[in-house]
This record gives sequence, C-alpha cells and structure tokens, in this order.
Amino acid sequence: MHNVFRDVSINIDKEESKNTQHKALREDLETQKTPKDDESIKSTIKKYFNLVFPNFKLISITTGLVLLCVLVYLIEWAFYVRYTWPCTLYKLGGNYLPVIQRHQHFQRLLNPILLHTNLIHLVLNMMILLILGNSTEEFFGRINYIVLILFSGFGGNLVSAALSAKCGITVGSSTVVMGILAFQLIWLMASWHKFGKHRIFYAVYLGVMFFFILLAGFFSSENAIDIWGHLGGFLTGFCITLILYREVREHQRLKRFRIPGFFGILIILGAAVALAIMRRTHFCVTKIC
Repeated sequence: MHNVFRDVSINIDKEESKNTQHKALREDLETQKTPKDDESIKSTIKKYFNLVFPNFKLISITTGLVLLCVLVYLIEWAFYVRYTWPCTLYKLGGNYLPVIQRHQHFQRLLNPILLHTNLIHLVLNMMILLILGNSTEEFFGRINYIVLILFSGFGGNLVSAALSAKCGITVGSSTVVMGILAFQLIWLMASWHKFGKHRIFYAVYLGVMFFFILLAGFFSSENAIDIWGHLGGFLTGFCITLILYREVREHQRLKRFRIPGFFGILIILGAAVALAIMRRTHFCVTKIC
C-alpha cells in the first residue's frame, strides 16, 4: 500500500513538474512573440485604416470639419431639449428660403454645411468626407480645398433654395461632399493615364461613393433627397476645380474648359440668385417656431 501511494505521489509530482514546464514555455513564447505580434497587429490595422481613409491626417481641414459637425450635432440635441427638431434646425440656421428672402439671413446658405437631421445622416456624410476629403485636401492644396468647401456648400444651398419644390428646411454637408466628388472626378480625368489598369476600379469606386452620398441624403428630413442641393454642390465644385486645379492647367484637353468653368459658376450662382429672388414663398410659413 505504501508503494502505491508513493507511485501516485511520484506521478503527481511529475504532472505538476510537466505543467510547470509547459506554463513556463508558454510564457516564454508569449514574451518572445508579443512585440512582433503587437507590431503585426498595429501594421494590419494601419494598413486597412489607410485603405478605407486614404491620406488621413489627424490635423487637417477635413478632420477639423468632421469634428465641428459632430460638435454642432451635440449642440442640436441640447436645443432639442426645449424645441421641436424642425425648430432646432431653424434656430441654428437651416436653409429656409422665406426667411432668406424677407430677412436677408444669408448665413443660412452656409450654416447647413454643419447641420444634420439625425445620427445616420451625420455618420454617412462624415464617413464619406473622411474617405474622399483627405486625399482631395492633399492633391488640391489647403487654400483651394477651403474655397471648394465654401463654394460647394454655398452653391448647393443656393440652388436648393431656388429650385426645391417644398417649403422646408434643408441641412447637411452633402453639398460639400458632392463638390469634393466633383474634384475627384476631374482628378481621375486629369490623371487617367497614371491610374493604368486601376482607373476602371477607381471610376467604380467613385460611383459607389455617389450612391452613399444619395443614401445619406435619403436619411435627411422627411426621407427625401435634396436633388437640387446635391446637383448645385456638384456643379459648383466642378467649376471651381476647373478654375483652380493645377493639373487642369497642364492637361492638354481639360485646360480648354477653364474659361467655360469660370463662366459656368457665374451662370449657376447668378441664375440661382435670380430664381431665389423671384420665387414666390407667400404660402410658406415665415417662422417655424
């Protein structure tokens, strides 16, 4: 009996020793692999992040605009505690033609760039802005990029105010995003030979981005896409890019469109102003709240 207990004790000691050795070996392996694994994980995350958000920079016009839109959305919710949602958008400067006509609230043609109707509307627009905006900022230059943002937003909201059928408040950075998409299209045209076999892929990629912009518009007020706002932002951005983009000046075919682009933006904005002035809004409510 004594021998049996001794054998059992020996076996237990062997198992414990074996487990201790396995544990020590596993810890050694983990210690050896951790730095490389961490670097590999970081590298993979960075690779896919850069793939989704090309040319991303923490300190940039694009990132600043995204953060500003998020901040304004939080302010919207602070107002929503006291007011209805349409009243909140109205008080924060949503695009509303009757008030622009009668009280000259021209800031309402730029304020909507920062306003959004709901979280999905905000997230979709900000995602597209981060995906397309950083590369546009890098290739177009910061000053030109700011001009593109302001003109696309202003032009899109002006065309929307002049031509939209409904007397409603329109908001969203989709006008700006459409202007950025216009730049991306001209950039693709100007650099067509440089893309090589990837040019068809990038053209399809821009088409997918256009779909998501429309999807973001669908989640704006009353689930209705502001077609005129999107179109105005795109055309204004297209003309601004033709005028300011360096690659257009150097491109044999595109450079001939610079002067038409200049007159195009004058015609678009001039016609929109004229239509906005002449449009009858007596049947619209002057004050939302």
